[in-house]
Amino acid sequence: MPTTDELIKDARTNGGTRLDLSGRRLTKLRPAIRDLTTVTTLDLSGNRLTALPAWIGELTALTDIRLDNNQLTALPDEIGELVALQHITASGNQLVTLPDRMRDLAALTTLRLDRNAFTTLPDWCADLRSLHTLRVTGNKLTRLPDNIGELAALVDLRADDNEIDALPETICDLGGLRSLQLRDNEIVALPESIGKLSSLTGLDLNSNQLTALPASFADLVNLTTLSLGFNRFTEFPAQLRSCTALEYLYFTGPVSQVPGWIGELTRLTRLAIRNGRLTSLPESIGELTALTWMNIAGHELATVPDSIGRLRELETLDLSYNKLRSLPDSIGNLHALRALYLDENLLTTMPESVQALDQLQYLRARFNSFTAKPRVPVTTKVEAKPNRS
Repeated sequence: MPTTDELIKDARTNGGTRLDLSGRRLTKLRPAIRDLTTVTTLDLSGNRLTALPAWIGELTALTDIRLDNNQLTALPDEIGELVALQHITASGNQLVTLPDRMRDLAALTTLRLDRNAFTTLPDWCADLRSLHTLRVTGNKLTRLPDNIGELAALVDLRADDNEIDALPETICDLGGLRSLQLRDNEIVALPESIGKLSSLTGLDLNSNQLTALPASFADLVNLTTLSLGFNRFTEFPAQLRSCTALEYLYFTGPVSQVPGWIGELTRLTRLAIRNGRLTSLPESIGELTALTWMNIAGHELATVPDSIGRLRELETLDLSYNKLRSLPDSIGNLHALRALYLDENLLTTMPESVQALDQLQYLRARFNSFTAKPRVPVTTKVEAKPNRS
């Protein structure tokens, strides 16, 4: 492997545009890098840098600088002189603020600041009008800038694993936003005008403090992926009925009923409704014929509707931690089924039709009350012990 000095020399001699010094345990930058005026991509990730020199601002050809996984506590003001910069990644450092001169980086499209120590972002971030991607996961943010809605080019916003308890109403002005990731925060309510995010296709709100969705949520008709797990919902949100583009839905909460209109969400391929108080599922569940994965674990289900047999594309079915005493014969129609999970139920037998599941690779049914070993296709791996006494 060439040495650091050899890489720098090669870039200087040959007018190279890329210099990769990642993972070299550098504690400071070689002064010779200062002369590399043709370099457009500088990768310094995975080192031990605690600071960048002021002369970094002289590398004006840079369009991409990668600073992830160092020990940086600040960025120099001179970084604002790199007006050609399009991408800055500085995740996994100890940054608490950004230099004001970064507001001049008008070409910046990507800013990744995950796993630092920010408690706020400067309001001038709204001046970065070309910003396409903003990622600030794993910081200590308590809010997003009130003027975040001025980032008209923003498509991807990720602020998971912070301490945010409310969103600014202006976030709803981000008409081009496609992905909004806010899991593991303290958000108690969404802005009333959330439905204005008409381009949104992915929304992750897992592990917040939500109890309800605003009425305008029903206007998110382009939403394909939605995660609402581990909040404080006590009812299945009625607004989801209008979200007919959904392909993935993850929901948990002590709901006692899934509405019949769930069958109208016919584009769903993955569905999880976990950890509630369901005693039954609606017959309309059988209308979700595009499903390949379904998890209805952790309820009080005593029965499963016959219509489940219409889910001919289903490959994985998890009905663990319920109170099932039997399964419908129609389960034998699930010819695409590869994995079936039935732990912690009250099953004594399996329907004979299970033997027709020739694609079934794995059956896990521990802690039931089987009177005999479940009869399944000979190629199926069975894990049914321990059994209830």
